[in-house]
Amino acid sequence: MASPLSECQFHQENAPISLQACTRYLNTTEIQQRFPDLPISNEFGSWALVQFQVPKANYFLDLGIPDAYQLQIFEIHATELRTLLILNEDARFQARPVLNRSLLLPLSSQGTPQTILIHYRTHGKTPLFLRLFEQTRFAQGDTTSILFHGAVFGLLIFLAPVLIIAFQSAHNRHYRYYAGLVLCNLAFLTQVEGYNFQFLWPESPHWNRQAPGFIACCITFFHILFAIQFLQIRQRMTSLYLAHVGLLIAILCTALFHLITDLELFIGGMTSAYAVFAVYTAYRAIQIRIPAARFYFVGSIVQVSFVPGLLMFSITVFNPFPSLSVLSYPKLGYLAEMIFFTIAVGEQIRLFNQRQAEQRILRLAETEQLLKAEQEKLLAIERARQQQLQLASASHDIAQPLASLRFAVAALGQSKESKPIANHVEQTLNYAQNLLHELIVQSREAQSTEVSDQFELANVLQQLAREFEPQAHRKGLTLSIHSSTLFSQGSAHLLYRILSNLLSNAIRYTQKGRVIVGVRRRPQTIEIQVWDTGLGIPDHQYNRLIHAFQQGQTPDQGREGYGLGLFIVHTLCQQCGYQLSVHRVNKGGSGFCLNIPYTLNASIQPPRQNIHQFRQT
Repeated sequence: MASPLSECQFHQENAPISLQACTRYLNTTEIQQRFPDLPISNEFGSWALVQFQVPKANYFLDLGIPDAYQLQIFEIHATELRTLLILNEDARFQARPVLNRSLLLPLSSQGTPQTILIHYRTHGKTPLFLRLFEQTRFAQGDTTSILFHGAVFGLLIFLAPVLIIAFQSAHNRHYRYYAGLVLCNLAFLTQVEGYNFQFLWPESPHWNRQAPGFIACCITFFHILFAIQFLQIRQRMTSLYLAHVGLLIAILCTALFHLITDLELFIGGMTSAYAVFAVYTAYRAIQIRIPAARFYFVGSIVQVSFVPGLLMFSITVFNPFPSLSVLSYPKLGYLAEMIFFTIAVGEQIRLFNQRQAEQRILRLAETEQLLKAEQEKLLAIERARQQQLQLASASHDIAQPLASLRFAVAALGQSKESKPIANHVEQTLNYAQNLLHELIVQSREAQSTEVSDQFELANVLQQLAREFEPQAHRKGLTLSIHSSTLFSQGSAHLLYRILSNLLSNAIRYTQKGRVIVGVRRRPQTIEIQVWDTGLGIPDHQYNRLIHAFQQGQTPDQGREGYGLGLFIVHTLCQQCGYQLSVHRVNKGGSGFCLNIPYTLNASIQPPRQNIHQFRQT
């Protein structure tokens, strides 16, 4: 029952006048009995009878909704009805009496009691939130509201590209899905506030009726994708993953069918059920210690409290906060959810950066240990060579007196009595000279390049493909490593170290495009080429980069490495006798060409194949 008219007599003009206590809701039967001649275009819908008395002035009656399927407003004078407004399903935005994002009706009051009869049908049976605004002061309040909405919408628009940038830096897909969720929430808020119908599709009333349900499907779709990635559902919760995939398929089918027929109530029930399911999933994620899952859980709880909770309760029972419009609850719920989700995403980014910093420290320590080991190894090799040289010198010096003894033995052998003794001494001298000769030969070979075993290039390239496939996958690069039937003589381990450093640099300094490793047969040599589509290395920087702890000064790259890659490559090439050349591509990118010895091996002929080609877009 509506309040007595004495309770609906208002004397202020400045503040908005709430008519909620002055409104009585009737059914169609009561209306037909009271007004038998009333033209009712559709028996479906709700009826509201409003009685009030306000000071003499011109007002706007704000219905508190952005649009409606059907709207009929009458003013009752005694037993007469005067039609004030009729908007049907095909009414465009220009058909409104006041071109505002909210449904407004101009009213003129003479300071006497007034009775307004409203017949309406809204999205999801949303109730009206009736208020009166004095026309001369309405613009001021509306401008303040627009500024507030602009700040909120601007924050959401700013948040989406920030998340995409975070995805590019952290190489994690769920940031991209959350950016899609933010944009869908932005579309929902602008739809609820009426901006979409006013500015985006004012000539499409049919689509404007379908838009809320379609946007709700999009929100749920990106919400599910974000949950799968953020909470690691596929890896850690297999049964829930299958349920989420089923929900994705159901949401897609529902969105498509909604474009054909009205499924608004079904969509509302589905999205509400998923909101409760999301809370359960977040709780499971907390139990298995998923990083930042607690913030996701709080955001889901808030969203469930406002949307399926307060919204449905206000529509079906009563509004527990009558000073707030029913449409305020989903707006507050989605905004609060995004705040907590943003905190959760920020927490994961912080944890990711912390792990990256720890890994950099570990890699730096490993590099320092490797450099120290290399220095100790080179020092030990140098000491061994010096010892070999000293031994060779001593052997050479010892050989001189042995030669003199041979002449003495020859003279001794001329006597028959001493000839057996001379033969024995000569044999001993021959043995000693042979030992000294072997020592000198070994010392000479130690000073030259060591000869290693023969190896097959395909084995080295296969190992490179296995190691660098995950790195290329995370950066979204195309990595092509082509095998070869060729063989080489040398150290497969050292060649692998050279190529792994070149590939690591190529992937690190290439943001998009591809990295290619190929093998070409050259006269007397094999040329292994590593090409990328990165920024390239300027000619004046290469001589500096082959020294330890030097990095390129490229504007778009962070200092992720340690400045040892090309230094190790240069040092190992000198040790192995390999030739390394660097080329810069005009359109961007660089190429490293490594020439190594070629060895013919007819006993093994593996088939030529592309052992690895991976593309992630």
